Amino acid sequence: MRVFITGATGLVGRALIRRLIERGDTAIALSRNAEGARKRSDARVEWVEGDPSRLGEWRKRLEGCEAVVNLAGEPVVGRRWNEALKDSIRTSRVDATRNLAQAIRDSSPPARVFVSSSAVGYYGPLDFNTEVEETHGPGTDFLADVCKQWEAATDLGPAQGTVRKVILRIAVVLAAEGGALAKMLTPFKLGLGGRVGSGAQPFPWIHLHDLVELILWSLDSPKVNGVFNAGAPQGVTNREFTRVLARVLGRPAFFPVPAFALRLLFGDGAYILLTGQRIVPKRAREL
Repeated sequence: MRVFITGATGLVGRALIRRLIERGDTAIALSRNAEGARKRSDARVEWVEGDPSRLGEWRKRLEGCEAVVNLAGEPVVGRRWNEALKDSIRTSRVDATRNLAQAIRDSSPPARVFVSSSAVGYYGPLDFNTEVEETHGPGTDFLADVCKQWEAATDLGPAQGTVRKVILRIAVVLAAEGGALAKMLTPFKLGLGGRVGSGAQPFPWIHLHDLVELILWSLDSPKVNGVFNAGAPQGVTNREFTRVLARVLGRPAFFPVPAFALRLLFGDGAYILLTGQRIVPKRAREL
């Protein structure tokens, strides 16, 4: 299978490419710095120079691809939000996805399957007692609004009936080699870890390996179509997660991070750490 991938240099993109190569697929990977990415990756990966949030020659490389995986998006955690960053968070997802959908429509023939990422932030902040299935309505905050536009941008127009489309609302991706967990490990290893805010907020998560396998399943299985929650079925609070992490590392977790400190550091972006959703991957479990 020839698979075109955006967000290819990110944590999930790199792991997905490794698995595609392992099983004999062809990975055509889009990067704003294709030469640099080529030097750091398997020689079998076909790198394409381009920015998916802008129209360009990269779109021609979708010709002959059976599948497209969209993982593009500016990181949202660990940086102080301002209007410029919020605009980048939105455009790197919405504009990139809209351009990619247009490129699929313009291909002849179009890809057979389009897998596009979204996020559990679609549902907005919710308490731990609310179990969130895929039919749950959207939230009203900034990230929920971004996710709604992000998903709407996958519209394939006339190709909608011929291209199988899968949207994955992805939880926090955990992997020792990068992402959210890598950022957490240092303070915990130093014995300085602890809950965030009250610790009562849900902590939706998925392991990197499981997410990659879910993407591959979405590519391979004709029955997979529509929206899926991509997260572990075991609901945990932030307090429970930090206790488990501390126990696994053999370190204490006595130093909670107060909400006001996060707001000072990250501004409006602090609410990502102080809220969450208890998602249920109902559709994936039923298929």
